Amino acid sequence: RDHTIKIWDVERGGKAITTFTDKAEIRACGFSPDGTFVAAGLDSGRMDILDVSTAQSILSFGTHAGRINACQFDPNGKFLISGAMDGVCKVWTIQDSASAETFTGHPKTDVTSCSYSIDGSELATSGGDGSIKLWGGARGKEIMSFPGHDERVSSCVFSPLVGDRKGGVLTSSLYDGTVRLWQNMTGIEDETFRHNSTYLTCMAFSPEKPPDTRCGRVLAGSFDGSIIIWDIETKNLIVKLGVEIEGSGGWRVEKIRDRHEDTV
Repeated sequence: RDHTIKIWDVERGGKAITTFTDKAEIRACGFSPDGTFVAAGLDSGRMDILDVSTAQSILSFGTHAGRINACQFDPNGKFLISGAMDGVCKVWTIQDSASAETFTGHPKTDVTSCSYSIDGSELATSGGDGSIKLWGGARGKEIMSFPGHDERVSSCVFSPLVGDRKGGVLTSSLYDGTVRLWQNMTGIEDETFRHNSTYLTCMAFSPEKPPDTRCGRVLAGSFDGSIIIWDIETKNLIVKLGVEIEGSGGWRVEKIRDRHEDTV
């Protein structure tokens, strides 16, 4: 909440390369597919695209009627989605920042997160009321509504896995401490990963590709500053708070630092 985005060089020991600062609080950010730009969603409802090398805003998008909670580039870098407190998800065309398609599937609550599928043909949104929506593409219609969590959904992402390797939409709840995997064509809950001690705020899949055994792992950040990693197929806890769990199959932590002092 210091009104900044810091871009870090992980390969050089975590040195901050550039810093972007705005008068409004920055609530969401995401890299473009080629890593040259960062989208920033602001408390004011505005969204900017930043040049990574300079941390300067090169493009601004029209405002939501409330703070932006989530934003993401599509896999081809042609579109940008944003979800906000006004209950609306918008799909922006990068080449025309004044033009946006509007998705209104969460009229009685805020859009807490939004995510593109790996091929960009579908997108998922989640709401503060626990609802999850699946949409078809940049200008698609609502495909289905998942029953979701009983509590506020904090994050939703598409699984990079396919077929019997647990493909679908992965969601986490802020209050019930669970991560759930849903089949994206049926809306049926496939797996549940539970962390009873804290609220879960965000999550991501490991970037590895098959046949690397680590490709089926999911990471969740929590309200107490801890990080948890599960194996999708076995549902085993692998790493918690930077500590390797015995029998984790060779998971290696490159650098271990003290836990975060605040929400991850």
